[in-house]
Amino acid sequence: MTELYKNKSWLGYTYTIEKRSIREIAREVGRGSTTIYRWLVKFGIKRRERSWYKGEKNAAWKGDEADPETIRRREDKRLYHLKKKESDLNV
Repeated sequence: MTELYKNKSWLGYTYTIEKRSIREIAREVGRGSTTIYRWLVKFGIKRRERSWYKGEKNAAWKGDEADPETIRRREDKRLYHLKKKESDLNV
């Protein structure tokens, strides 16, 4: 196990410039993500918002990997809201 995460320059560069996730950094140094998060806080390195992540790096991302039923429900919901907006404008 390496203790690179205890180096402010390395951790700051890896997290903010290379845009690697806390989980990726934790795996590289053989520590838990909580440990990495604590060192980010200790060094005053601001954590990125979850919405920053795109695609596979965002666990909450809802891309093409959803099943067809989920995609259909989302499309129905989107169309419902578009029709509602349209009807509100015509009032």
